[in-house]
Amino acid sequence: MPIPRPTRLIGTLVLALALSGSLALQDALAAAEGSHQPREGQFKYSTPIPPGIASPDKVQTRLGTLHFFDGFPDQATAEKLYDNLDFQRAVQAYLLALPAVNQAGNRNAILTLGPANATVPIWEQLVDARTVELTANDNTPYTRASHSHLTRG
Repeated sequence: MPIPRPTRLIGTLVLALALSGSLALQDALAAAEGSHQPREGQFKYSTPIPPGIASPDKVQTRLGTLHFFDGFPDQATAEKLYDNLDFQRAVQAYLLALPAVNQAGNRNAILTLGPANATVPIWEQLVDARTVELTANDNTPYTRASHSHLTRG
């Protein structure tokens, strides 16, 4: 399901601000290494404006070149950023689902060995490279007694 446009606009603004903020911080740190003496024509106690405080028009990233106008991304940049966010969310959903998929697969496999509440498989040996298991550790003895039907007492 696509993300509603107002939510996507807010996300784009947050990304643009974070990106321009990190660039401004880099420029401010570079400027801090220079002289702290006021330039001619400045007040003695004025704070110099660090270079790069304004949002850049172009930013080179691993996603490609991102284009901004007055700190706001253009349409192509916004779409590129949302596509990247969608990809990151999909990867996160996949990774977070692995344990649940593993448990469902274990339960289905155990039910082929015998009825629920009556079958408790115990691995006789530690797992190795030939073991078909999603998240097994090679130093853990395994048993699966957690797939019980509690509705029958």
